Parts: sequence; C-alpha cells; structure tokens
Amino acid sequence: MHLDEVRSDVQYPPIQPPFDPCVALAALDELTPEIEAEALAQNLEASIRVFTRQHFFSWTQGLLQNLIRHEMLVCSARAGEGEACDVEGFSTSAVEPEPFGALYRKDAAFSAKMVAAWIAHRYQPFVLDLAADAHDVLGLSDSTQAVDGALSGAMSGELMRIDATTVLAHGTHDGKGRMASFFVFACRPEDVDPRQLQRVEMLVPTLHAAWLRTRINLVGQKSGSVENVVGRDILTAREHEVLRWVYLGKSNHEIGMILGISPLT
Repeated sequence: MHLDEVRSDVQYPPIQPPFDPCVALAALDELTPEIEAEALAQNLEASIRVFTRQHFFSWTQGLLQNLIRHEMLVCSARAGEGEACDVEGFSTSAVEPEPFGALYRKDAAFSAKMVAAWIAHRYQPFVLDLAADAHDVLGLSDSTQAVDGALSGAMSGELMRIDATTVLAHGTHDGKGRMASFFVFACRPEDVDPRQLQRVEMLVPTLHAAWLRTRINLVGQKSGSVENVVGRDILTAREHEVLRWVYLGKSNHEIGMILGISPLT
C-alpha cells in the first residue's frame, strides 16, 4: 500500500464505523440472516462517508470484508465515450495492488472477456473459477455458460499466483447497455459461498457511487479546484506506527500481533 493511499491534502469527515473494525471476522457461513442484514446496513451507512481513496480503502478492506471477503478488488470505469477505462486496485494482502490495476488495464483480453461474460449473462453478477479447465460462468440463476476463449493471460496468472483463483464480478451500465463501471473481487475459493453473489448484486451500485466520488475528488485536487486544502499530515499516531512496522518489513499478521489488533485493521 502506497503512502499516497493513506493520506490526503483535503480534510473530509472521517469514516466512523458503527462497530469496532478491529474485531476479527467471523466465518462467512456463520453469518445469520439477522447479522447479515445488520452488516449490510453498516456497509451502506459507511459507504456514504467515502470521499477519498483512503476512505474507500478503509471501507472496502475493512467493513466490506465481512460480507465479501476478497484478496484483491479491481475497480474500473469507462473514461469518456471510448473503450478506455480508469482502473484502481485495492488490497490488504501481502501484494502490491497497483500492478494489478495496471495489469487489468493492459490485459485487454482478460478485461474484455470478463465484461463480455457479464453482458452475456444479462448483466448479472457471476463467479468464475480461473483454475478450472473450462471457464464456466455461474450466476444467480445457477445456469452456466462458458467464457469465450481461455483466460490464461498476465492478469489471470497473477491472481492464480496469490491463490485468488475464484473471481466474483459485477458492474453497472448506462441506458444503452454499455458498461459504466465494473468490479472484480479476486477471492480464495474457500472464501466464496453462493450468497456472496446476492451481496455483490446489492452492493455494487453503492461501490460505484462511492468509488466515483473518490475519482471526482482526485481530479479536483489535481486541478486545484478543491477548497480547504491544507499542508499538514492527517495520519494518526497509530497509522504512523503501523507504517513504521511496514517500513521495517513486518507482515499484516505480525503487525497485528505486535500492536494487539486484528491484521485486517
């Protein structure tokens, strides 16, 4: 995680989750309907306080992990009328997310086939097993259809390298049926259950709105049009402490043990 992902020169109200995000996650199959409904409400409430990349990172790699556990989240959005896309990657695992965003942008075959599979599946969320010989798409209706062509490029290879071989994908579209935004959750196979497709379907519109807010604010900062710009460091003492241990080469798990907090924090 780069320093520019955890700092901003613009002051926004900090995200204050309605429960302690340091609490270790329960197994996904242990979520009762009542707890799942509460977690969904908490995520929706947290999403409306997302204004910066730092906020988006904290939300998707914290609270959202209670509903959609993943190793890597790749967000993409159509840039203008062409086929070009803005892409960002977010992860708390021991990998650097930026190369994954760049790979997704450069590996046109992977991204095109993922979006094509989503459109062919009638804009429904789907799950894809990258390790399988036949890349079948499984959606909410439990019907299957094959992805046209092999997914054996650089992006697929990197996801398999970190054992995130199960992909959950969903997006949003405009009035002409063109992809407006697309979200790829790269997961370990054991972290995926059928209910996650429904969670993805419910939460992607919220992801779309929250992530695009961060993009608008990023453009505003670069153009100098955002007000209340300050030059001071807004990192907390705890964030400085965590970054110091990261600089010293400690893993998320080791830092959690040292500081007595969850590795997810």
